[in-house]
Amino acid sequence: MRHGAQNVGCGMSTTIDKLINLKTIIALIVAMTITHVFAIYYGLYAGDVWIDMPLHFVGGFLAGMMGYWAMSFRFISEKLGELKLLTICFILISISLFGSFIWEIFEFILLNCCESWARAGRLISPTVPDLLSDMALGVTGGILFVVVLVFFAARKPEFDEQDHEVDWQ
Repeated sequence: MRHGAQNVGCGMSTTIDKLINLKTIIALIVAMTITHVFAIYYGLYAGDVWIDMPLHFVGGFLAGMMGYWAMSFRFISEKLGELKLLTICFILISISLFGSFIWEIFEFILLNCCESWARAGRLISPTVPDLLSDMALGVTGGILFVVVLVFFAARKPEFDEQDHEVDWQ
């Protein structure tokens, strides 16, 4: 099974397909979680360091990556058919926005149901501007993922001598 947008028709180089897999996604989630716990332990959320901004940005990048990875599954890619790269980019940015929205809803529900847990885990967006900036950072991370994706799509596909036979006649 081929991965990623190659199945959905944008002619993607397999280089990015090698980078985007379940191990990479899990590694990013673990890195974000460790960063969050480190920031809580050292009180970085209370100070002048805006540690939540890079986390929301990377979260949007991760949401785009997860969307791309999900498109690699045969049953999804067959339903999507031959999509143009622009359509794939729009879908991935939409996934990043939706992921940011769901995360903010999760924070809101947690704050209203289990306020002590939400405050202890710093899983709150205390103001509307903070909520909107968190969502904007998530979308910006998704846009960066799309830029990386387009960069790889514009590159020439890798040449594999085993896949190509040369006719010398």
